[in-house]
Amino acid sequence: MKNILSATIIGLMALSLSSATIAEVFGKRYLSLDAGTIWLGDGELSDFADNMFIYGANIRLPIIRQWDFVAKMSRAEADGSHTTCKVPGYCVPVTGSYERSRVDGIGYFSFSPESDLNPFMGLGVIYGKNSHEASFVNPSTLQTGVNVDNNEDWGYTGAIGIELNFETDKTIIFEAHAERIFDESETRLASQAIKWFSKRLFVEAKGQYEIESKNIYGALGLGVAF
Repeated sequence: MKNILSATIIGLMALSLSSATIAEVFGKRYLSLDAGTIWLGDGELSDFADNMFIYGANIRLPIIRQWDFVAKMSRAEADGSHTTCKVPGYCVPVTGSYERSRVDGIGYFSFSPESDLNPFMGLGVIYGKNSHEASFVNPSTLQTGVNVDNNEDWGYTGAIGIELNFETDKTIIFEAHAERIFDESETRLASQAIKWFSKRLFVEAKGQYEIESKNIYGALGLGVAF
């Protein structure tokens, strides 16, 4: 996976042919890749692992003036262990792995395109798939057991935010999401800082806090406009 990401990043850099710089994200067609970490808060998974590695791809497609469509694809992975004591005085060590795949499709409307201060709103759908495999050894029989739990669901999300453009090559985006999937609601506060190195190539840093689960997310990425 690391070799694929490295080759893709080199390919994106090779597409940067212009030395001109330009800010603003809305209204641009681009592809970006990012990777980072989720530090787990109060959710059920926090008993199993402290953090997850997450990577993904994003594509933005302008539809008409003031309307953009954004598709976000991500995958998060974690390995860990914990001790479960479902019966008082009878505890079993459990090890395993967890994988989460997710696709978001969101339509965004921006109120002041091509300006330094651009409020926006969005509405979209989510597809999620979770897989959790756990193995344990029964201390009384010394037999190994394996539990596999796979779930998938569709959900929805709404967003409001603001895009701030500085000089000709810097953009900061603040965004709040409210979503529901897997019969759970979540509110996410996100930020994104973008630095354009040319008309086509940019780097980005992302941060996010999930209020209900208290998860914290951070990632770095590279993108190319086309």
